[in-house]
Amino acid sequence: MTKYKIPTLESGITILAGVQTWIPTATGVKGLITVPFGILESNQRRDCWRIHLQAAQINIENAELDVLSDRFVLTPDQIADSVATAYNTARWQSAKTEKTLP
Repeated sequence: MTKYKIPTLESGITILAGVQTWIPTATGVKGLITVPFGILESNQRRDCWRIHLQAAQINIENAELDVLSDRFVLTPDQIADSVATAYNTARWQSAKTEKTLP
C-alpha cells in the first residue's frame, strides 16, 4: 500500500496582481483563487475624489477634479488615502513655514 503525504501549507498569503484574469492550466500551480478588485468608472472616481476633498475642506476647480479622476485609476480607499496624505502634507508644510517666519 502506497502512503501519500499531504503537503502542509506555509502560513501567509501572497497576492499576485495583474491586468488580465489569470487562467489556470492543467500543469500549473494548484490552489490559487482569483479575487476581483473592482475598478471604479471615471464618473465614480470623480464623485469619490469630490467627497473626500470636500470632507478635508480642500477646494479645487472642476477641471482639476476631472484630471484627478481621469489620470489616477484608484480604488475608493486609495483615493481617501491620497486626500488624507495631501491634507497632512499641506498642514505640515504650513506649520514649517510658520516656524521659519521672523
